[in-house]
Amino acid sequence: MLWLLAFPLSAQQVNIAVNASLLEAIERENFKPCVKNASFVPLRNNEGVLDLFILCQALFEANIDFVPNFIVVPNKQRALWLIKQGKADVLSDPVRYGSALQDDLEAGSLAISQAIHSNRPIIYAFYTAATNERAQNVNSLDELIKLKAAIPSTWHHQIDLLDKLQIKYEFVQYKNVVRFIDAQRADISLMEVKGGGSKIYQREALGIPLVLAGEYYINITAQSEHYIFSERKESNKALTKAFNSGLTIVKENDLIEQAFQNIRPDMSIIQSWQNITPKIN
Repeated sequence: MLWLLAFPLSAQQVNIAVNASLLEAIERENFKPCVKNASFVPLRNNEGVLDLFILCQALFEANIDFVPNFIVVPNKQRALWLIKQGKADVLSDPVRYGSALQDDLEAGSLAISQAIHSNRPIIYAFYTAATNERAQNVNSLDELIKLKAAIPSTWHHQIDLLDKLQIKYEFVQYKNVVRFIDAQRADISLMEVKGGGSKIYQREALGIPLVLAGEYYINITAQSEHYIFSERKESNKALTKAFNSGLTIVKENDLIEQAFQNIRPDMSIIQSWQNITPKIN
């Protein structure tokens, strides 16, 4: 499925792989992330839309006359396959630098942008169904590790943390994690904490409410995060280079920090919780 926006016919088409649920949210809320000099304010509570917003603004700053062609993908694996095949030019969702990405880069036909985020602290907490009183009322780490987690197989950081905490888990497709927990086929999922106030204690996904499962948090420093580009076509190398010049301008204008400020977790609330971050071996 393709979404082609109305731009001049002379513009260069940039094929952007975008998650289907994110495009649904953009259409539902009438967001405009790929309009030149658009305001980030209406987008600031949706990290996925902000990622797409920064991607497009960097392309504009690079003075690229482009038309964003959204290619709908069900997940990141499909998006990466399209990029490797040259059927998409860039993924709207930044990827974290690590061994898996290194392997992909060594295999060729891919390139990454300069970092959009470097050494960004990430706070994880456990969330459960609003009807799961047992999970909500855990009072010790011993009680917590008796719960069962649901997790997508692509959430490598969370999987590693669950292993270190010795919490049992079952792999579930990303789109089904919340439904799985709501049906109490699993008790919890380890999710990134975003924002402040009541948003920390309660969140919603797919119209299903989730609440905090005990006041426990994990604090890690993430690897750098990058947009990933296809260079299967020779012309795409110029696109990647130009994008990096535009991203430099976006950074210098402090747009990234301002746009994502509302997503950052409020540590004044979290610091009273119990820190259960596993020790690094």
